[in-house]
Amino acid sequence: MPDKNGTASGTTKRFEADDPYELRFVMVPSDEDESAESMAVCVVEELALLGMTREQVFTVFENPFYVGPHAIYKAEGAEYVQALIDTVFGRFQPSENWSEFNA
Repeated sequence: MPDKNGTASGTTKRFEADDPYELRFVMVPSDEDESAESMAVCVVEELALLGMTREQVFTVFENPFYVGPHAIYKAEGAEYVQALIDTVFGRFQPSENWSEFNA
């Protein structure tokens, strides 16, 4: 969805070969037991704010290219990931006008 200046952003922005905002999610070693879940929550929040649907976010976790989210998917399973996505999306509902907060 274009912003107020007509510029595409989020999921409507076309890919550019030199785009510095290419999504890369990786695991960072930590001694904290909650670190993987915290990372997963942040990934879901970020993708939701970019305008992705629940289904699109789930696809990121399924995709081995995204090492961090996929590790959660493999370790905890599809039901866990879906419940996490539902919880995060339940806290806030990205609206049709989400981009006005992103301007």
